[in-house]
Amino acid sequence: PNKHMTDVYEGSTASTLNVTKAGDSDGGFYQCSAKSDEGQLFSDVAEVTIHYFESIAASSEVLTVESSPGATRTALPCSLAMGSSFPASTVSWYKDEELVSEETAFMVHAATILKVESLSDMTVSANSLVLYNIKSGVAGNYKCVATVASDKLTVKSQTVAEYRVNVTKEFNDVAYFSSTLSVGGTTVTAGETATLYCGTVGYSSGATPSYSWYKVGSDGATEQVTENQMDYNRTQVLSNVMTSESYTCKACLSGTCMSDIITLSVTQATATLQFVVSPPSYLIYEMGKDEGALDINCTTSLGKGNWLRDGSSVSLPISSPSGSDSGSYQCYAGNTDSWKMQSTQVLVLEALTLKMTGTNTSLTCTVTGSPTPAVSLYKAGYSGEKDELEMCSGNTTKGCVTHSGDEYGVALNTTDLEVSGNYSCSAAHSYRQADGEVARKEGTGIIKLSSPRNWKCRVKDKQHPDSFMEVRWS
Repeated sequence: PNKHMTDVYEGSTASTLNVTKAGDSDGGFYQCSAKSDEGQLFSDVAEVTIHYFESIAASSEVLTVESSPGATRTALPCSLAMGSSFPASTVSWYKDEELVSEETAFMVHAATILKVESLSDMTVSANSLVLYNIKSGVAGNYKCVATVASDKLTVKSQTVAEYRVNVTKEFNDVAYFSSTLSVGGTTVTAGETATLYCGTVGYSSGATPSYSWYKVGSDGATEQVTENQMDYNRTQVLSNVMTSESYTCKACLSGTCMSDIITLSVTQATATLQFVVSPPSYLIYEMGKDEGALDINCTTSLGKGNWLRDGSSVSLPISSPSGSDSGSYQCYAGNTDSWKMQSTQVLVLEALTLKMTGTNTSLTCTVTGSPTPAVSLYKAGYSGEKDELEMCSGNTTKGCVTHSGDEYGVALNTTDLEVSGNYSCSAAHSYRQADGEVARKEGTGIIKLSSPRNWKCRVKDKQHPDSFMEVRWS
């Protein structure tokens, strides 16, 4: 059974487990166990995922802003609690029930770095909507909507925040351009989307700077990037970022140009650990019947699992398995977030063999097989009685059974006529088959020993002491 199972539902004779009002805590791995007097079986492990979308109480706020040069921005936060849904929700912004246009606003992703000199204290969090180039047309009703893509949920979308934005007036300032350009560095996880922002201090609405982006190669050479730009090319969006790179932003206004470099650092994501192919709970490898190496398929989301046998490290596959390779195998894998393990009981089945040899001084019963057989030796006299020979103990070495490896031996006392008779060796092993039935295999060997003795009888004549008659026999 899986050693990491935490909840156990016992005593049921039903084949179905019902969980009413399932919640997030009911997600995880489940395993069924069936038990009877014959033994216990375990099913494969099933993973249960709970889809949910917690109820959101939408916030509401009225904002009044002044029209201003395009470099001044106003942020509309959209605070969505982490873990409020599964699968994770996506956020969209609407103005007057229509998706917000990129010409007047952009949404901040978790990887965005925003540096605005004139509003250095402005708090910009993930999912916020940043309004720029504010004019009277920016006014309206804004709302942030979270949506979960799941056909298991009844409620798939909820409003997180609503704003009424009012604009008071417009500026018609003479164009001006800062002598500095503000960009910064950012870090994203491999495979995510990165948003790079190039910000100038200020300009009037009638004289917008032109922006261009360049990718910097390892040799310092630059190559212009022209796709996936918005906010008058001020913002560069990079999808499915896999490697760390540097980019240059260039801004020009009225013949004056400036540029700066932004460094994008990419970190590798921590894989979610799960078993893709789980090993069986019980496996029999029968020598002489199964061909090839002993191997167990255990694949995780991190690749092939590692193996232990009876608590010690072991490498699979095993090219030439033997009975000694039987045992409890554990497939395990882990990362910095978690470790998981699944167990397999392996039996390498080796045919039962028995060979019995002997002389007038000793006999040997050689037994092989896996699982290890139980062995007994017996002696039957000429009258037919059958007695089991005991294992030797202490200094006693004759007339009892000694054991070394596959050999069971008996040293005979040749001065005792009682060693003669029929000796038998019995061996048996039993094991659970893959279908749960118990199989038993037995073997018996018999050998007949007679202790040869030379006897003589001498008859003397009392009247003639030096005379006698002698009879010899064996």
